[in-house]
Amino acid sequence: MNKDPRRFYVYMYLRSKDSEHGPKLSPYYVGKGTGWRVFHKNRCSAPPPRDKSYIVFVQEGMTEQEAFALEQYCITLYGRIDLGTGILRNLTNGGEGISGFTQSEETRKKISESNRKAYESEELRKHTSEIKKGANNPSWGKKGELSARWGVAHTEETKLKMSRSREKFLYELIDPSREVYMTSNLREFGEQYGLANTHLYGIVNGKAKQYKGWTGRIAERLR
Repeated sequence: MNKDPRRFYVYMYLRSKDSEHGPKLSPYYVGKGTGWRVFHKNRCSAPPPRDKSYIVFVQEGMTEQEAFALEQYCITLYGRIDLGTGILRNLTNGGEGISGFTQSEETRKKISESNRKAYESEELRKHTSEIKKGANNPSWGKKGELSARWGVAHTEETKLKMSRSREKFLYELIDPSREVYMTSNLREFGEQYGLANTHLYGIVNGKAKQYKGWTGRIAERLR
């Protein structure tokens, strides 16, 4: 069964209240998609509004190329926050994700840089530190024989695995329709798309060629 070539649409997420970047009901994200993509919570920079009434469709019933053109026009019209040109949280000028499309090295570097900045932000690191220290840590105040790790000796192989587990990576994942996604959290990504993170780890680490039509790789080591 052939897919309808005019199944694409362009949508906007609107602000539910005034913010430093724009007034209430101004768009904060522009995207192109098909099916239920508009409702996917896969963007750490611009998640969809909880209230669906703040999601609007600019135009439906377009070909993919028409949708790309309109998406790019809207992003140019409203401008991007990261570039200081406008009010949108988009991190690109649109036009990515075409079937069979492979991102250029320059585009991958830009996406990598934006993900690195998000990961290294002072606010994020402070929050991560706060939720794990003091009484919030299950091992808080436990020393010697009371410690859960008392008497445990790790093999050299285990030590190597532990060292690698502390490393952070940027992953590139490609869905069955050849759309490209970038993430630094495979567990969260898997939950959003109904994918087992153990299998995602398998494909990005070369232990499996694909999983449910998805392929992937480690794009970059973050730290």
